[in-house]
Amino acid sequence: MPYRRPWRRNTKFHARERRPKKFYGFFCCDSCDSNWESAHVYSKPGRSDEYYTQDCKKCDIACTPYKVEKLVCSQCHETNCCCEKRHNDPSKHHMAELCEKCRSGSKCQT
Repeated sequence: MPYRRPWRRNTKFHARERRPKKFYGFFCCDSCDSNWESAHVYSKPGRSDEYYTQDCKKCDIACTPYKVEKLVCSQCHETNCCCEKRHNDPSKHHMAELCEKCRSGSKCQT
């Protein structure tokens, strides 16, 4: 019987899996009941169910998204496309000072 190597994980695939994934998120502040949406919601590396927080503009409290969606365009069904107005609004800028991911040194945008 020929020798078989024990099963090993494909390290390239799993390294890619640990990178933060981008989502569209919905936030609500527990303190002042402010609501906002963001196209810059990232999962924490190696954790698919934990997300970086964003601070509320009014009371400066860190909030976790209560709902996240994949960034998929409803018109062309592609991820991260530029034809969907809701998920990609160029007139709105990303507030890096309120974003936990940006403050940690790993910027959301370049």
